[in-house]
Amino acid sequence: MTKISEAVSYARVSGVGQIERSGLERQEETVSSYAEGNGFEIVNFYREEGISGTTNGGDRPAFKEMIGFVI
Repeated sequence: MTKISEAVSYARVSGVGQIERSGLERQEETVSSYAEGNGFEIVNFYREEGISGTTNGGDRPAFKEMIGFVI
């Protein structure tokens, strides 16, 4: 029997175009598919809209919440 490991998902989009074109949903679907096929159970999804990838992790509320959850 394969052991299922718990995992979290973090998705981020910065631009309005990514938000309007379901960028977060596509990321979450990809992560969920990977998790399902590789023995992971996603226990929490964290998402940020309109935040640049160059933004410091301390200035990303969902990222901070995720880090607090996993440590």
